[in-house]
Amino acid sequence: MTLPHLIALLLFPANLLAALPEVGDWDSATQGVDTLFIRDVHLVPMTRNTVLPDRTVRIIDGLIDRIAPNGEMAITATATVVEGRGRYLVPGLVDFHVHLNDESELPSYLVHGVTTVVNMQGSPEHLELEESVARGEALGPWIVTSGPIIDGDPPIRDSPGTTVAATPAAAREAVAAQARAGYDLIKVYNNLEPAALRAAVEEAKAHGLVVVGHIPRNPDRATALQKALDAGMAMIAHGEEIFFTYLGGAGDASMGGAPPPVDLARIREAVRLVADARAAVTPNLSFVAMTARMLEDLEAVLQHPESRYLSPGVRQMWRERNPTRRDELEKFAAREAVKRPAVRALTLELQRAGVPLLLGTDASTPGLYPGWSAILELEELVAAGLTPFEALSAGTRTAGEFLSLHVPAARPIGTIEAGKAADLVLVDGNPLQDVSAMRDPAGVILRGRWLPREELEDLRSER
Repeated sequence: MTLPHLIALLLFPANLLAALPEVGDWDSATQGVDTLFIRDVHLVPMTRNTVLPDRTVRIIDGLIDRIAPNGEMAITATATVVEGRGRYLVPGLVDFHVHLNDESELPSYLVHGVTTVVNMQGSPEHLELEESVARGEALGPWIVTSGPIIDGDPPIRDSPGTTVAATPAAAREAVAAQARAGYDLIKVYNNLEPAALRAAVEEAKAHGLVVVGHIPRNPDRATALQKALDAGMAMIAHGEEIFFTYLGGAGDASMGGAPPPVDLARIREAVRLVADARAAVTPNLSFVAMTARMLEDLEAVLQHPESRYLSPGVRQMWRERNPTRRDELEKFAAREAVKRPAVRALTLELQRAGVPLLLGTDASTPGLYPGWSAILELEELVAAGLTPFEALSAGTRTAGEFLSLHVPAARPIGTIEAGKAADLVLVDGNPLQDVSAMRDPAGVILRGRWLPREELEDLRSER
């Protein structure tokens, strides 16, 4: 019996006891706070491969407070109630590899059920946007951001988004500066030398940060994967990075000739190295798939219904920097034809070996529409041989575990359990049967606030 009930029994006249509210209405945790109930849903908790039917979820101040079968939890009169009507409630998706351009992209992530994004080439403007979202001034997914890319000399891209670190000392200073600025992750790139990579990882650890990104390939591609793992990289940001290094795929079309097919034995050797190092991998199959689509029919990709929500600058960039603009296009297409099945096979073997896989799409690079690309990635993971539960785990449970382990300020997300953040998605079908059920959600719950799809569509149409 709760304390309020005991007080009532002692103080209230007997003839008034019958008028007391049901047990639950007196729960002190729900009094005077922001409370939301989601009633009559089939719960996809992602703690295991199951659906819990006919559940009600109580959310208090943005956190999941209680889950119970329908009818076992009284609804407080002042609470907001969302009627699930038998839909499926799923943890919000995490896209672990995006390139945010500006605030106008944020609603598109929410429309497609992405409630957290990891920005992989940060700037001071991204830190400001991260803070703006955290304070509730901007409506969008939670943002985790790396700092500017740290690359060797010469860098792959000479731009304000790249910091050149030609020596271990320079790498340490670059990492220390990003830690002081408040970035969440350190991203490294292709031309960083092995000694500078080791220095970057050591400095990052000293500041409670981890290093993620591309596999630095200098001076020897064949040993690059092992050196990156030995240095302590926590996550490889593309499955194709392993193709370009350990698996012997030609790095550039200009190297001449189509690369030979990759054999499964070599894939398994690479997987063993990654598994032994306990590193995570973002397969990024959507990027590979979209390259193939653009080579086949660029205009169909650029005229996708989602294109209306791109900024003019991004539209122009996609026109100018898509794969059809590559030099030696025939050789490039031949390489891609070999790479796609190889990276799919690699992804399946990584899953079978227990390597943590993270859903990431490279969103806002050509063809990869913000938010929409996360659904493409889910479908590509299943096409590679993962079960729907395994694919969905990459964008929910496993992503939440990685963030909890490596980004101390990250919210507890990824599963539907008491104490976890109430960043959730309501969909019509069961995604454990078909991940395409994650398309066109009825709405999202973000920070405990219900946002129906119509409201989100209106918001992004105004931008």
